[in-house]
Amino acid sequence: MPYLERNLSYINPSEIDFDPHNPRGETEKQITSDKDFKRLVVSVKEFGVLEPIIVRKNGENGKLYILVDGERRWRASLKANLSEVPARIAKDEINGRILAYQVHKLRKDWTKITETKSIKTIISEIKEEQQGISEAELRKRIREITNSPPGEIRELLHLLKYDDDIIEQVIEGKTELQMSHLIQIEQSFMPKLKKKFPEIIKEYGEHDIRHILANKAAKGLLGGTRYIMDTFKYVFKHKEHHDEIRDLLVGFLQRKSEDIKDAFKKFQEITQELGDKGAKGKKKKKAKAKRKTIKKGTFVPPEVDQKSELVQIESDVISKNVFDLLFNYMREAVIDFEKRSESKFKDEPELQNFIYSVLRAMFMSVEFEDPTEKMCGKFNRLDFVLKDHKIIIEIKYVRDKTHAKKISEELSVDYLRYKQSPYGQTIINYIYDPNNHITNHGLYKKQLNKILRDAHNYIQ
Repeated sequence: MPYLERNLSYINPSEIDFDPHNPRGETEKQITSDKDFKRLVVSVKEFGVLEPIIVRKNGENGKLYILVDGERRWRASLKANLSEVPARIAKDEINGRILAYQVHKLRKDWTKITETKSIKTIISEIKEEQQGISEAELRKRIREITNSPPGEIRELLHLLKYDDDIIEQVIEGKTELQMSHLIQIEQSFMPKLKKKFPEIIKEYGEHDIRHILANKAAKGLLGGTRYIMDTFKYVFKHKEHHDEIRDLLVGFLQRKSEDIKDAFKKFQEITQELGDKGAKGKKKKKAKAKRKTIKKGTFVPPEVDQKSELVQIESDVISKNVFDLLFNYMREAVIDFEKRSESKFKDEPELQNFIYSVLRAMFMSVEFEDPTEKMCGKFNRLDFVLKDHKIIIEIKYVRDKTHAKKISEELSVDYLRYKQSPYGQTIINYIYDPNNHITNHGLYKKQLNKILRDAHNYIQ
């Protein structure tokens, strides 16, 4: 072990101090109240410490040594009033930190966020010892120390950009802030903000922006990480309305209690409102041109006339807020089918086929599994769409309890995509839960209504 002095030493445990940057993250209370620790104290009293602890010399005032590894054995030796314990001494402070990192990484309770805390301390000491070290050299040292794959190193480098208080929040788990939030902020927000709105970075600074977003995530205002990824992808991908979107982002950062969903709704209103102005102008020009080309007495094919009439009839029905009625109609049809067939729908495709026949009875213009154009970098397939009325209907079949937990996130992602579709003015979500994997349908619907405020959500 190149990090350690060759000879074994025997040290009085009272001359050893606890490392406040201990990467394991257990408190003294957690250790000493554990039943296994109490058994360890009894064993140490009888047999002594059999496996050497690891320490480093203390370069500051205080006790002679700082603990690197073996906290439980060290605390047990103090409880047992031992006069000495076997110890291996690290060659210097940085080697001691690196050794502590390597030792703790092998443990099953080691997490990425705890690893980050340990690496932050090592990097801080490397920078202090080697002032002026380049970022490239620092990355190389991280690779050598961690021996992790490139993807994990990238995530680690993302996390290293956050202050200790943010990292501590994730470790403690007392808020909704998770490691995945921090990584997603770095992947989906910061680089795109730098590229498209450098003036915001200049005004607020990267450090403060990270702190603002992490605090929003801690309060549950950023949603799930998939939602963050999709939301910011749409916002930054939008090529027009630069000033309006910049003001929206600045407002989102300034208003500490603003939810990402509210901000995204404003984004939709901005793009739709400004887009409609241009679209109305184009429509007027097209209508004017059409009036010039169609002369009096021009023949209009009967199928075109019939379709227009059909669309008008359907529009009249829809304008009467038919969605609750439609859901009740679908629900009764499903119940009736299950009674007659004495079985439930086996899967989503079977359910969709049946619902299509129900919808077709009400709306002749409904289209089943319509493949849409590429939206937000991905081709989408809508379950049902009424293009003339700009209505999309999404069907979800709850397969099991695990799937039940993911339904709201799936619908959130679908909702964001469909809202970018020219046919997504109204979105209806129909969730079929034949085996009651969702325990409380009423409560679940209320939660969905909060997340997807302007969608029509139904559960059966």
